Amino acid sequence: MDRLLINLGLCYNQLKNYKEARKFITNAFNFCDSICSEAIRIEGNFGLGVSYFIEAEVTNDTAVYSKSKENFIKSYDVANQIRDKRWRLENLVYLARIYTELNDVEHAKKSLEEAEQIADDTEYNLLLIEIYKGFSILFNKSKNYQQAAIYQDKYIHLKDSIYSESLIKNLSKIQTDFEQRENIATIAAKEEVIKQQRDLNIAIAIIAMLAGLLVLVLQRSNRTIKRVNAQLSEAKEVIEEQNKLLEDKNKYLDKEVEAKTVDLERVNQSLKQVNDELDNFIYKTSHDIRGPLASLKGMCNVALMDVKDPVALDYLSKLDTTAERLNTILTRLLIINQINNSKLSVARIDFDTIINDVLLLEKKKGLPQKLKIRRYVEDNATILSDKELIRIVLENLIDNAIKFYNESDRVDSFVDIHVNTNGQGQVRVRVIDNGIGISEANPGKLFRMFFRASERSETGGIGLYIVKTATAKLGGRVGLLTTPEGYTEFYVLFPTTPPKQDEDSEKPSI
Repeated sequence: MDRLLINLGLCYNQLKNYKEARKFITNAFNFCDSICSEAIRIEGNFGLGVSYFIEAEVTNDTAVYSKSKENFIKSYDVANQIRDKRWRLENLVYLARIYTELNDVEHAKKSLEEAEQIADDTEYNLLLIEIYKGFSILFNKSKNYQQAAIYQDKYIHLKDSIYSESLIKNLSKIQTDFEQRENIATIAAKEEVIKQQRDLNIAIAIIAMLAGLLVLVLQRSNRTIKRVNAQLSEAKEVIEEQNKLLEDKNKYLDKEVEAKTVDLERVNQSLKQVNDELDNFIYKTSHDIRGPLASLKGMCNVALMDVKDPVALDYLSKLDTTAERLNTILTRLLIINQINNSKLSVARIDFDTIINDVLLLEKKKGLPQKLKIRRYVEDNATILSDKELIRIVLENLIDNAIKFYNESDRVDSFVDIHVNTNGQGQVRVRVIDNGIGISEANPGKLFRMFFRASERSETGGIGLYIVKTATAKLGGRVGLLTTPEGYTEFYVLFPTTPPKQDEDSEKPSI
């Protein structure tokens, strides 16, 4: 019961109904009274701290910030006693934000430094991102722009590393493979011509044998000996001329094939060189853009705090949003390279944990208030595969469904996530939503790079291409359906084990 009351309070926090949130959390403490467990005390005080913090952000009331700080400190003390790193980090991040709002630079810095020290020994990368962001805001506020830029860069770097930092290499690999197949087909055609010429030589040889037999038959007739001899001589001369012509033609064809082979090898080498140069160009360009982009975002953040003119603030906000979209597109291009060039790291996949992590990331980005997200994960739905690629697929499909939800007040928007086995040695993942919908007229286009199904797309039409590329890497299959109710369903079939890779074929990243 106390746990249910705590959870109801946390829900009211998300609904920004602070009084109801505190009411339920207080009832939870009254219910368990003096025998409240450490977990209830940690989560309850943390929930109260969040409630006061959200209210203080709206009212900008220093007294409310102080109440929020007291509850976070209580939650932190209990978490510190039982050595719970996760809750220590959660409380320290909020305490740092409170100290920053109260212009208490010393305590804010101390809280962030302690949180950073704890997070470095853990896998709580999302909280570490918040820590770096807090440092950047703190140093910008204290006008220490050098340190602010350092932590802004750490923030961007770690955010990208969630998707893995293997950089772009061989984005044009598919096109190169196509050209190589065309070249191989051309060589095969030439070899077919050579084979036909050889067959013709054999046929001529058979004709010569038949001519010889004819001579033997004609020799039995004395009347036609001279005429037959003359004909045989003529036939012999013709055959010799034909043989000579065929030999010359074969030599010519051999030289042509050799020349074409050399040309094809030269073209292949040129294509490889062009691809390598393209990879290097994309790599350098991405990083050349990323530096100024980080500086631009830093300057936007500083300007947003200093500039008071509403029109200028609107322009700066739009500029910061555009910079963030560009950073997202660069990140997704890096993910495509990671998928194409990384070696699979096979481990047992826990879909429930991955979905939890993805939904936590979506909550951090901000979920629509009216959107309901439900999941149904079968207990025995487990496979051996690459955890990072599985996460990339699920994150892009779930993010895609959330992004295109139905904004109408007359519709109860939802996103359903189903994970189950299909009885054929595969795990089927389905993401179903009742959003704005996608046409099935030409579903193949949806998975092409830079194809945008809606103006809401903020990533340049790369998300579904990433899903298809990662799924193919794992030996799976992705598709689009419309359910009988008219909902949109993206499905992915994962094999129980990924395909074997040729280690020699793996190309190192730049």
